[in-house]
Amino acid sequence: MTLTSSWLPLWSLPVLLLAATALSIWLYRADRRSCGPLAGWTVTSLRILLLAFISFLLIDPALVKTEDDEKLGEVLVIIDTSPSMEIADAGQDGDSVSRLAAAEQLLSSRWTEDLRRKFRLSFHTLSQKLVELPGPPGKLEAATSSGTDLGAPILERALKSPREDLAGIILLSDGNHNAAGDPRQAARSLGTLGIPIISVGIGRADPPPDVSLEAVEAPGKVFSGDEISAEITLQSTAIEVPELTVSVREGDRELGSFLIDDLPREGISHWPLRFRIDEPGRHKLSIGFESVKGEALAENNRGEVWIEVLDDKARVLYLEGAPRWEYRYLKNTWDRDEKISLDSFLVPAPPQRKLPDEFPRTPEALYAYDAIILGDVEPGLLTEELQEALLEYVRSRGGTIILVAGPAAMPSAWQGTGLEELMPVELLLPPPGRELGAQLARNGASLALTAAGEESEICRLVPGRQRNAELWELLPAPRWYYPLKATARGSQLLASAGSEKAPALVSREIGAGKIFFSGIDSTWRWRLRFGDLLYRRFWGQVIRWAVSEQLNAADDKVRLGTDKAVYRFPDTIEISALIEPGAGGEIENGLVDAVIQPVQEPGETPRQLRVRLESIPGSGGRYRGTLDSREYAPLLSRPGAAASGGAWEFELTLDIASLENYSSRADRAKILFAVEPAAENESLGIFCHENNLRQLSELSGGAYIPLSGAADAATHLPVKTRTVERTYTYAALDYPWGMALVLIALLALEWITRKTLKLV
Repeated sequence: MTLTSSWLPLWSLPVLLLAATALSIWLYRADRRSCGPLAGWTVTSLRILLLAFISFLLIDPALVKTEDDEKLGEVLVIIDTSPSMEIADAGQDGDSVSRLAAAEQLLSSRWTEDLRRKFRLSFHTLSQKLVELPGPPGKLEAATSSGTDLGAPILERALKSPREDLAGIILLSDGNHNAAGDPRQAARSLGTLGIPIISVGIGRADPPPDVSLEAVEAPGKVFSGDEISAEITLQSTAIEVPELTVSVREGDRELGSFLIDDLPREGISHWPLRFRIDEPGRHKLSIGFESVKGEALAENNRGEVWIEVLDDKARVLYLEGAPRWEYRYLKNTWDRDEKISLDSFLVPAPPQRKLPDEFPRTPEALYAYDAIILGDVEPGLLTEELQEALLEYVRSRGGTIILVAGPAAMPSAWQGTGLEELMPVELLLPPPGRELGAQLARNGASLALTAAGEESEICRLVPGRQRNAELWELLPAPRWYYPLKATARGSQLLASAGSEKAPALVSREIGAGKIFFSGIDSTWRWRLRFGDLLYRRFWGQVIRWAVSEQLNAADDKVRLGTDKAVYRFPDTIEISALIEPGAGGEIENGLVDAVIQPVQEPGETPRQLRVRLESIPGSGGRYRGTLDSREYAPLLSRPGAAASGGAWEFELTLDIASLENYSSRADRAKILFAVEPAAENESLGIFCHENNLRQLSELSGGAYIPLSGAADAATHLPVKTRTVERTYTYAALDYPWGMALVLIALLALEWITRKTLKLV
């Protein structure tokens, strides 16, 4: 122990004591005339004691005690509480117990106390987020969110603990991961830091007999009357199913029924479905089948898909500069499409090379089209008025222009012209001394989808993300492509060509409209290998993407829409509206509000969110606004609304109080959309994914053990104990009330003594 002081140095204490003694003796000389020596010295002693105590307080003395203490290493005990942990597995004795209940039994046993003897334990629950508990959990509750993230939350929490203290992580889970991101990356990072994961697998490892609907693939946008080609993916596990009837329903109405009589006993299989929807609007379809005899889980037999049905025909204008194969096949394809009204024009060869006389030349004539296609056409053929009209058509009118590259003019001749603004790509300059034509790569190279292309409905040739990406690489290689780069603001690269990854397919938003650019002109060759199906599907999807906003009408004068029918949280929601002149009056300040409201259950309190839509200058009544996930997340709060893998449904309306007679059309000016949870449906995790857990453990330097071997968890963790020097300080002023009472007592005693001796 050592003695220290805070206010004054320790050496000042004897000085203060001497001063107190001297002062008291001097006062005694003044008092001895009034009392005897005994009384005088008594008062003097009390004064010396009082002043000594005040001197003691002035230096604030403290006793400092130092001890060595042993600190145990920390272990994070993480319990998976995602919805799949509610699944009951058959026990060895024939009973059935949920995985959460099995975790509760383990945590309430001697297992926890045995761990406490070697480690400091902190307890956490895990679904999509990690939540720290104040102590060992009692009753565990399953999370309402549909998903499990076995990666990022664990790594984030581990990094908050000092490396020298953290001995490892014990994870109690069924291994079902369905969130974004690869948990193996987190496991590798933990392994680099020397933090092992000990995975305790909960649930049966062998898949039970079951048939599950793994995925539903369907086009997002179709025209009224189109035959809709969808595909379902089924997974069979150790089960014999002689016949399976799959139905497509919208509410109580059945749109189609399909018989599968050769379902495999094991493995994944894909099955096509074809049906029609005639009514325009957005439709939520339920696809699935009834419970199969002997299967473990019926909740994974159905899925949902949203399809937007567009009304009316698409008016398309096509101008081509050369009679190439791409033009011939595109014209033929769109002429045969009953939902497309095509006006096509071919520029004649020199010396008669000029714009055809029948080609629309006024802005009003151009604005009547839903999409405009420009092939290998040099800008010089278009008057300044037409060039400006094309720019206005996209920027303000919200139209879509499709650009199809060609070796003569597109996009090389567009560089440096007034139409360059439309280009979503930039032409890489040729090396010095080389002509422009030498830039054309004639080495043939396969096409490859980007991440954006894999998500885009334009590029979805077959259902299934991986299968679709593989198919694109099998498509006939383009004979040439321009060395380009996608640099324009708002550009999105969908597919690349060659080892240079030159932009082959690019989309772009510009003002109120859109641009689609094809950097190759040999998609017609797809027909030589795969027939007409893929070619027609691709270009049909391009047109439907191009005109979807224009045809998404909620009223004759008022149109309302979102860029997607279904979003996945946390996607940004884009809202657009068209209020044509004469829709009921002038709109004040050029502003309108969109109102988003969840589709309510009976008895629910209405909740709304207003989004300000701003006018696009010179657009003839077009409005646009966006909504990010932070703004609409509070609406995703209905308990269990998406816990089973379903989507939150919303209705979107316009609020334009200044428009006369608008209320009479309010019911028609409405559109539905949905937001899916970030993770996939957890009900598919019907068995323990031992392989997932084993990989996490091995990559982190830990070990995987089944629930039956959980008692050995401690043996796989390094014992991290270290000596910690602990200091204890006992200062007088840490007890202010005690010191005050002593001071008051001494003052009172001195005063009472002087009062008794009649010195006051």
